[in-house]
Amino acid sequence: MSRAWRASGFFSKLKLISALFSFIFSNEKASSEEIENMKNTDVMQGMMSELAGYLPSVKTVLINERDHYLTAKILTAPGEKILAVVGAAHVPGIIDAIFKISESKLTTDTSEIEAIPPKKLIGKAVPWIIPAIIITLFAVGVARSGTQKILEMSTVWILANGILASLGALIALAHPLTILVSFIAAPLTSLNPAIGVGMVSGLLEYLFRPPRVMDMENLNTDIVTRRGWYRNRVTRVLLVFLLSSIGSSAGTFIAIPWLTRIMGGG
Repeated sequence: MSRAWRASGFFSKLKLISALFSFIFSNEKASSEEIENMKNTDVMQGMMSELAGYLPSVKTVLINERDHYLTAKILTAPGEKILAVVGAAHVPGIIDAIFKISESKLTTDTSEIEAIPPKKLIGKAVPWIIPAIIITLFAVGVARSGTQKILEMSTVWILANGILASLGALIALAHPLTILVSFIAAPLTSLNPAIGVGMVSGLLEYLFRPPRVMDMENLNTDIVTRRGWYRNRVTRVLLVFLLSSIGSSAGTFIAIPWLTRIMGGG
């Protein structure tokens, strides 16, 4: 997943996040007949083509590269006869990869696809740019109006970040103390590129409601339903992390123009 995330552009990442939340909060349930129909080769190929059109980079990493990886491991496995059990979605890709390897279009060397691409320059810069903008706005506000604007600007910053971050934690049905700490931590972590409020809220949720053995055992079934995401403590931690992070980010972008107006009004 880290490789797929790094390989995706900004808008692809937005699509990926929106698809994830659309799935989590969807009430739609697949019947047993629909699940069986998905095993049909033509249906499977159609789903892969749809994924390639919607999220090409994700399809490349999660499907194409995985097929290449599985094929390479099968072909290089020791023994005279190899029995490989794979998912139906990967069979066409593995067959294709076998032919490509035989034609020297691919190799059995998987070191490149096992590596996580380094962050792009813009990806490294953004976490520092936002705090720099906020600090600059506060500094200019002080230079223009002295300390009289600091209280107003600080209030806006704290409320915008804190309320939306804690709202995200609330939507995730986090522990009450997690919600409270999300409100307190968000205005501070938004100015620190090294840590986000999601890390704090996710860790606290993990400590307050540690995952149980049954959560790990039911993970595969719980992740396919909205109720399961909320019931399972493993996925609940992920929800708290994601929603509080999104809330804090939204608060930051709401606060910036607001702070600009306050600064200009001095």
